[in-house]
Amino acid sequence: MYISQYWGNLIGCSAGSLNLVAFLADLKKEEISLSEIFAKTGLVRQNFDFSHTVEYLEFTHSNGDKIDFHFAIDVIADLAAIMLECCINGSVNLYDLDSYNAPSRHIRITATADEHEAMNKALSDFAKNPQKYDLCQMLTNDEIRLMAIDVEDIRADLYEKSGLISNYHIKAEDIKDLLKDYEGADGCLASHRITVEGFKVGYCYREKADDAWDSGWRFCAGDESDAYINDPSYLGIYKLNTICNYDTDIINLLQTPAPCAFLRDANGIFVQIKDEDGIDNKEP
Repeated sequence: MYISQYWGNLIGCSAGSLNLVAFLADLKKEEISLSEIFAKTGLVRQNFDFSHTVEYLEFTHSNGDKIDFHFAIDVIADLAAIMLECCINGSVNLYDLDSYNAPSRHIRITATADEHEAMNKALSDFAKNPQKYDLCQMLTNDEIRLMAIDVEDIRADLYEKSGLISNYHIKAEDIKDLLKDYEGADGCLASHRITVEGFKVGYCYREKADDAWDSGWRFCAGDESDAYINDPSYLGIYKLNTICNYDTDIINLLQTPAPCAFLRDANGIFVQIKDEDGIDNKEP
């Protein structure tokens, strides 16, 4: 396990760490979104500020027990390490995280580009200013300093060396809320031709989604090669609202049910075409 250099020391060593592994195991899923983790543990109420832990940061186990987390930043550091393992090796075996209680089952944590950017900032803040975090109540000055060093190493591995954080054409702070009335799953996939290089959407389609976070929408510039599209480093998971900021023309397409596909014509207008399964979805 790549993160063995961290896990079991100041990262992955607390009661909260064991509770996190128990939570991930209890979900009984192979792929788990960061948004689901945040929602079910209460981390969502932190608004990515983990310096002081909100009340009732907990989850209810399937056996009915309520299990809590004392320090939000402790959970975030553990999650970052697990996400790094997933980035390096594709998944993590829960047994490797807790060989006493966890089953031998591989899981993978996924996150949107927006969530990755927010995690990067949160980890960086702790690494630079660990003394302002409530975790200091439980750790000595030397321990909090050493943990901050480990967190910075994990952050750098996850977001700088791996390239997960890209130079996006529109910065996170400039993203506007364009889908205030949108309901339903709002995750999607988009090509870096759009989010990094700044091209408009040229081709998009919607397929049936298997995960609760996924709207099924996929967005491309339309000129990507097969090799480009098949390279996961050129695709990202985003919120629909984020991609709408790159191209507002897609907003009127979002309520079209799956399966469907649209191509931008020579006049810049989206025309409905046959979907990925070859079904003709043109409007009568």
